Amino acid sequence: MMIENMLSEMEATGNPRDAVLMKAYMKGHFDYYGLKSVPRRTIFQKHFDKKAVKDRAHLVSLVDQLWQEPHREAHYSAMYLLDKFKPWMTIDMLPHIENLITTKSWWDTVDHLAAHQIGLILSKLSPQQRRTIAYRYLESNHLWLQRTAIIFQLFYKENTDTELLSECILATISEKNFFIRKAHGWALRHYSKTNKLFVAQFLSNHRDVLSPLAIKEASKYLTSV
Repeated sequence: MMIENMLSEMEATGNPRDAVLMKAYMKGHFDYYGLKSVPRRTIFQKHFDKKAVKDRAHLVSLVDQLWQEPHREAHYSAMYLLDKFKPWMTIDMLPHIENLITTKSWWDTVDHLAAHQIGLILSKLSPQQRRTIAYRYLESNHLWLQRTAIIFQLFYKENTDTELLSECILATISEKNFFIRKAHGWALRHYSKTNKLFVAQFLSNHRDVLSPLAIKEASKYLTSV
């Protein structure tokens, strides 16, 4: 009943006017209850009971149940749920997270799953294993898996594999898609907080092939370089 009660309260609490605006912002891809982040998280915390999640299989079942709902707040709740079980984010969960990334996909869920779940899972693997998985995403020709390959290291900071980051960007450099080009800049911008010189040099070396969007995003914190 945890999920049913949570969704019932979300529906009762949502603002129909905000729901219309949220749906429009997401290009009409999803329905909304009309709940902004703070009340949405408050309702989730009210109904969430970590002890009620018996094991990893039960977690997957709950997440799948939420993902099948039509309202985007349910999908966000599924990601909150995954965030609560970081020790369970191992390579065994990889196929499940990949399925979430490629199902009901848009930047809001993909970016969270890529940076938090995929990023965490791959951080526990060897560098070669990470490369193998990243290359598989790049070779998939799937927009959201390719974006995942580019941004999964967002929070790695000094542990970022810069060679792999460079390869992921350059492997998709000819892509015209906005979300890929945005990912190039976003990944570089995040890493510039840790290593401005690397990002500045990367931009200098590849300015002729990087998109203006990527360069603009990547340069945000480079004024002092």
